[in-house]
Amino acid sequence: MRLASTKKAWFEAGSLSLISEKDIGKLLIKRYGEICVHEEKKYGEGRNRVDFFVYAQENFAVEVFNTYTIHGVVGNLNSKLRKYCDFPHKINFVITGANFKQSQIDKIISRKKKLLLANNMRCVCLSEFERECINRIEPLDAINIK
Repeated sequence: MRLASTKKAWFEAGSLSLISEKDIGKLLIKRYGEICVHEEKKYGEGRNRVDFFVYAQENFAVEVFNTYTIHGVVGNLNSKLRKYCDFPHKINFVITGANFKQSQIDKIISRKKKLLLANNMRCVCLSEFERECINRIEPLDAINIK
């Protein structure tokens, strides 16, 4: 019985993550255009991929993760930091799920002793991502993408 409830929890978490990714994808496409938003963009050697890579005035990547606990933020962030330690572009780790405030996320990051964010990395709540990244980074000019 316990195994069945664990599988159900993982299935629900996975489903919520996919919904969050789709929502952020729609947001990115609305702002930058479908031609400039690449889902599951490969990079480097092997099977490395980012959830989204956006071609804009300042190119950037987005990795989305859905969690409802501080422990989940730390675990997911540590995993992302290991995976993207050599990523050559700006990357935003966007936390969806619980209604985290950016101040909470910044506090978690400030307490980290190992696996620190590189200069090209930012971990943000959804509202901060919308405000800072979506509103601040300009799309490519229509002339440049024709």
